Amino acid sequence: MASITIEDLTEKLNFVPQFVLDKVNGYIDSLLQNSEDQNKIIVLTDDQIKILKDQIDSDKSEYVDADVFYNSLRVKYEL
Repeated sequence: MASITIEDLTEKLNFVPQFVLDKVNGYIDSLLQNSEDQNKIIVLTDDQIKILKDQIDSDKSEYVDADVFYNSLRVKYEL
């Protein structure tokens, strides 16, 4: 796949309606936000680390399907 340059994008966007430019701008903002989010360092407390480790080591046979659990709550609380 060939590299896309700013000039290529500028040429394509020169004659598009404003609403297209608004969408492109929003898309670029979301891409930049996502890349910022991926670079954040998450620091966990010792308690949070213990909870995660306990979940990793838990017995998977005790897991309940989310739909089954949700339906049982609906029945229990008559929702």
